[in-house]
Amino acid sequence: MKFLTIKRRILLTFIFLSSLSIYYFYDWVQDSSRRHYLEAAEEVLVDQLIFLKSVVEKNTEPNAQEPDFQAVKNYWESISNNYPEAKIYQITKKNSDQYIYITDISGKVTYHSQNDEFTGHDFSAWRNVKLAMKGNYGARSTRENEEDPTTSVMHVSYPVQSGDKILGTITLVKPVKRLSQYLDLSRKEVLKIAVITLILFLLSGFLLVRRIVRPIEELTDYTEKVGSGEKPSLPKLPEGELNMLGKTIEEMRRNLDGKSYIESYIQSLTHELKSPIAAIKGASELIEADAISDEDKKLLRNINRESERMSEMVQNLLLLSRLENFDSSSFKENLDLNEIAEEVVDEMKERYTSREFHLNSSGKPQISGDRFLVKTALNNVISNAVDFSDDVIQIEIGEQAAVKVLDNGTGIPDYALRKVKEKFFSLPRPGSGAKSSGLGISIVQEIMEIHGGSFAIENRGSEETGVSVCLKFPHK
Repeated sequence: MKFLTIKRRILLTFIFLSSLSIYYFYDWVQDSSRRHYLEAAEEVLVDQLIFLKSVVEKNTEPNAQEPDFQAVKNYWESISNNYPEAKIYQITKKNSDQYIYITDISGKVTYHSQNDEFTGHDFSAWRNVKLAMKGNYGARSTRENEEDPTTSVMHVSYPVQSGDKILGTITLVKPVKRLSQYLDLSRKEVLKIAVITLILFLLSGFLLVRRIVRPIEELTDYTEKVGSGEKPSLPKLPEGELNMLGKTIEEMRRNLDGKSYIESYIQSLTHELKSPIAAIKGASELIEADAISDEDKKLLRNINRESERMSEMVQNLLLLSRLENFDSSSFKENLDLNEIAEEVVDEMKERYTSREFHLNSSGKPQISGDRFLVKTALNNVISNAVDFSDDVIQIEIGEQAAVKVLDNGTGIPDYALRKVKEKFFSLPRPGSGAKSSGLGISIVQEIMEIHGGSFAIENRGSEETGVSVCLKFPHK
């Protein structure tokens, strides 16, 4: 997709990951801030509660059966009626939203500073009161609205004692609604910092992506110009992998330029050679007919044979040049390998009437390729086997689209095994000592590479003489 360039992919990924990271960090800070605000508020409540507990215990007679809360009641009413205004950061505090309640040893409310209607109610089931009745510190947080965390109310409780005897409990209550105002201010500050951080992240990400992607864009532009036939200069690239890649492309371009020049030169040369070779061949045949001495006839036959060899070389050079520039994606023809092999063998039987050709097939392999090229490969391999053997030529076709051509000749010398696929390398034919153009096997190699197959040539082994050539095509 043209829109999703590498720069846009990296930027979109960076934006997504940065936004997600900032969001989770912001969310974590909010949760953490709320928890720590409540912990700090609880600590302050405990300090206040210990003071109130001490006031109650000081005013309670040693042998009393219930706590004397009159002093605390007077203290609390005094604070409620004379609360001084205070400016705390951005919030003005004009009154207190705290209240207290005291219970007897059974958990029944004996005093409630906020609502007298709770007097006599049994609070012993509440967790904070239950723990305080056992002589421990108790705390709980209850929401007035389960869906709204700002409606939470904190309750902290301590036992009221006379000596070691527990007379009741005292509880200090603080709604967190006012604390939420400070949390909202904090949330706004954190959100502002988060947005600024995200903007800085994205700006640095854009600059980083530009620094990384810019050389890639320059290298892409360079390769596009090379592909269109231009000869641009290699852009200046940073040290590292991109610089190595750029130098490799530049070297490859130079090699391709040289190869293209050589291919063009060879094509022009071979075309120019075709006419004089044909003229030499024709002239030698005419002269041979009128030759008098055997020596003249022998020389003319040599001229004729070498002219044919030169003509074959020209044809093979042209074919090899075309193969090296062949587009393997251009063919999608479904081929029957058995049918092509039968055609080649029939032609061989007509050309070499004194030879025997045995074709055996163990399946019906289907391949995808160019019919002419596949036929040319089989033709070259079988012709090569005929040149080096006076006996039967066996052609075996397997189910996996593998073609084996076996002869009973003298085999390939050890020194030549690694050279047989090289261009222009040719071994002398048994008997005549003549050599071919040395391009037939190279053509077979190119054809197999074009079709995505493999090509192997080796001696048959100690028990059997001759050569085994295997062409393996990708089967369907």
